[in-house]
Amino acid sequence: MQIITNKIEQSAPVTVAKTHRIVVIDCSGSMSGSLPNIRTALKNKIPTMVQPDDVLSIVWFSGRGEYGTLLEAVHISSLTDLSNVNACIDRFLKPVGLTAFVQPLEEIKALVGRVGMPSAMFFMTDGWDNSYSRKQIMDATIALSGVVDSSTFVEYGWFIVTGK
Repeated sequence: MQIITNKIEQSAPVTVAKTHRIVVIDCSGSMSGSLPNIRTALKNKIPTMVQPDDVLSIVWFSGRGEYGTLLEAVHISSLTDLSNVNACIDRFLKPVGLTAFVQPLEEIKALVGRVGMPSAMFFMTDGWDNSYSRKQIMDATIALSGVVDSSTFVEYGWFIVTGK
C-alpha cells in the first residue's frame, strides 16, 4: 500500500483589487411596486458588497432623458458614510416614467472613464425598453465590453421578447 501525502506550499497572500462597484436601478413607473423592496435589499447588501478600498456609484434610469448618477465613486468607511448612502437611496430611487436602457449604459461608460479603476456593474430592470431599438441597446451594451470588468444584468418580469 502506498500512502500519498500532499505538501501544501505557502503562496503569496491573495489581494483583492480595489473595485468600482456600480449599481444601476430601473426607476420606471412599472417598478413602483418593486422599488421599496429593492431599496431595502440594496441597503442591506452594500455593507457586504463594498469592501474597504472599493468605491460605490449608483446610477438610476427611467425613460429617454431620465437617468443620472445618484452617487459617484463614494468611499464607505464609516457608519455615517453608510447612513448618507442609505438616505440617498430612500430619497431618490423613486418611480419616474418609461424605460430606456441606452442612455444609462452610455452613462456607465463615462462613469467608468472618470473613476478609472476596475469596475463591477450590477444592472437591474423589470424589463422592456420602450424607447430604443434592440440594435441600439445591443450597441450600447457591446460598447461596455472593453470598459466594465464584470457585469450582471438582472431582468425580471412577465414580458415576452420579440424581435424589435
